[in-house]
Amino acid sequence: MQQKEQVALLRKCLELVVAGSTQLGERQGFSPISRYQDVAGFEREIERLFRRLPVPLVHASKIPGSGDFRVVETHRGSILVTRDDQGKVRAFHNVCRHRGTQLVNEDRGCAQRFVCPYHAWTYSSQGQLVGVPHGDSCFPELDREQSGLVPVRVEQRFGFLWAVADDIRFEEYFAGLEVELDGLGLESHQVFAEDRHLWRSNWKLVAEGGLESYHFRQAHKATIAPYFYDNLSIYDQFGPHFRSVLPKRNLDELKSLPEDEWRLRDYTHLTYALFPMMTLLVQADHVVWVHAKPLAVDQTEIAVITLVPSSEADRKDYWRTNHDITTATLKEDFALAESIQKGLVSGANQALTFGRNEAALPALQQVVESYTC
Repeated sequence: MQQKEQVALLRKCLELVVAGSTQLGERQGFSPISRYQDVAGFEREIERLFRRLPVPLVHASKIPGSGDFRVVETHRGSILVTRDDQGKVRAFHNVCRHRGTQLVNEDRGCAQRFVCPYHAWTYSSQGQLVGVPHGDSCFPELDREQSGLVPVRVEQRFGFLWAVADDIRFEEYFAGLEVELDGLGLESHQVFAEDRHLWRSNWKLVAEGGLESYHFRQAHKATIAPYFYDNLSIYDQFGPHFRSVLPKRNLDELKSLPEDEWRLRDYTHLTYALFPMMTLLVQADHVVWVHAKPLAVDQTEIAVITLVPSSEADRKDYWRTNHDITTATLKEDFALAESIQKGLVSGANQALTFGRNEAALPALQQVVESYTC
């Protein structure tokens, strides 16, 4: 992010501290509880959002060299991501072209050939069909050139490998955020730790909880609340994506520093909510990637992945402490999302209420509806 933009955001935070206020929307909003319970609506979301929009498959550090591969389960099916023998990143549907067996059962490894466990059809790391037992006699009409693995479009950007539908213009989808996301330098980071858990909550409740700070004083009183102002945050929207800035209690230090030394990451918690369900929690010296995968209308699998600079990866005790604090805090959020989901069946509320201080929530609601209605 350019220094001018950092200064502008920090100035806005300072003004809100003085005013004892936060960024406010024009009016309250409401969200019908059917949004979190309707199975048909959930299926539309899966089809129009999670099977079509760019989805991060893996951090690039997980596939560092030729032959390295990962298998990722997505809403588009199982995807095999690898670097071929030339070092080029490739992705394929993890499906043998013979009888449709899942080609690779391991979730990671290193290989230049992939052999189907059913009939030993063999594919190169470039997806070409290179081996068919008894092929000449049993499959005389087989067109091997047309029987390679089915490719999935993959883009390497912002430190991640993304599965992208053929009709999506990747640069346009992230318009306005490309410079900032590149500026995080995540291509020079690596995964330190990962926690994965299934939460019994609709994915939108999880997303909404990450877009407001009104809950901090109560929900996070035992973890991070003392480090932040009560009910104070600002957000900006970039197409379907959101950037939130939560100032920390050390913000007053800026008054004694020249503006060219103001650094957003030192005085705020910066969050990028990349639609539909990828969140980057940007802290002073590392980034946490929160990746959610909806499994049912009331079930969401969430991975919390700490990314640290590769040059400082040996600070294991320090990173472990940070990872544990983050996971503990996020579990407080996710448990509350479960609590909301459980309460929906009571009929006590016909809709959830969004305050003016939660203005990003109705904005997110509009984004979802723009894709699904």
